[in-house]
Amino acid sequence: AAFAVCLRRKLPSTLLLAAVLVPLAAGLGWLVFRPLFWSAPVPRWDWLAGLAMYPLLDVVLLTLAGSLWFSLPAGALKRAVAWLAGGVLAYSLANWINLAVRLVTPQADSPAANLFWLLSDLLTLTALLVFWIDSRKDAPEGSPKDE
Repeated sequence: AAFAVCLRRKLPSTLLLAAVLVPLAAGLGWLVFRPLFWSAPVPRWDWLAGLAMYPLLDVVLLTLAGSLWFSLPAGALKRAVAWLAGGVLAYSLANWINLAVRLVTPQADSPAANLFWLLSDLLTLTALLVFWIDSRKDAPEGSPKDE
């Protein structure tokens, strides 16, 4: 219930913040990656847009996770959201690394991106386990803890 209340209360302001942060991230990304894009054998805007979409959507996910974390009261859900936000951050870093590598060579693969994608899975799993364990500890006495 706390999750739904926080999300409903914070969603409009969070989406507004994301609407500001995504263009800022796109502009910063363009400044950083522009030389790589122009040095590509054939710069393709459609290919760049498809590739850059993932890190930019990650900015929205990070904004949502951060906003949710700041608005939640202390407890199992807040601890789990912190781990989940770490997973989203690792996933975003992997996508930015992947963007940089594929701008140089479209068929390339990056061990660093793969490592961050794996880390994002591990952090997300940790979030699930933290929530499951903490919510069992935080459950009132007499409530069914095995469900």
